[in-house]
Amino acid sequence: MNPRAVGPTQCPNPKGLGYSNKENALALALITLAGAAAQTSTSNSGHIELAATYAVNRANTTSANGFWMQGGSIEVGGYTRYHLGLVASFSGYHAGATPSRNPVSLVIPVFGPRFLWAFHASAKHPLAVFGHGLVGEAHGLGGSYPASGGAITSASSLAIQTGGGIDLVVSRHLAWRIAQADWLRTSLPNTSTQVQNTLRLTTGIVLRPRSR
Repeated sequence: MNPRAVGPTQCPNPKGLGYSNKENALALALITLAGAAAQTSTSNSGHIELAATYAVNRANTTSANGFWMQGGSIEVGGYTRYHLGLVASFSGYHAGATPSRNPVSLVIPVFGPRFLWAFHASAKHPLAVFGHGLVGEAHGLGGSYPASGGAITSASSLAIQTGGGIDLVVSRHLAWRIAQADWLRTSLPNTSTQVQNTLRLTTGIVLRPRSR
């Protein structure tokens, strides 16, 4: 995800990251989903989860211009007793050195369904394996993005995130996210492939304030 070459030739938001109607709608969708997740878990004798994770991203994994980014995410999810849930995640990443020698940051809110499957590897600490498909919007800050009127320093695009992970349940209300791996696809403006394929690896803590 070279900041000088990062996605479609036209920037979806040439004025930068102002609060457009599209972004306001996305924020409202995330808030609504978080509320729906909590309501879903309550009405179906399931549980809710709050997760805080550290993440590293290998951006442009399919090109020679790949580079690493670091950051983290905050996530809220609600699950029914049938293991199906809704998840909303807000992530931020930064790279101080890129192939173009410009620092770049990404802010990515996504939401969507997740399936959770628990099994007892040991009597004391069960494991929970999950998989999901999430969609949202990527916001690029810093770098240089081509646009019709010349290069700009911020841009937005669709974000698609698919993957899964495994949690080790420490107690009724606490779990350790041992590992999570995701494929993240964005299409921020660039002068080459116009697509970014990113490998996302995370680990962190999961809180279950309401659990069966």
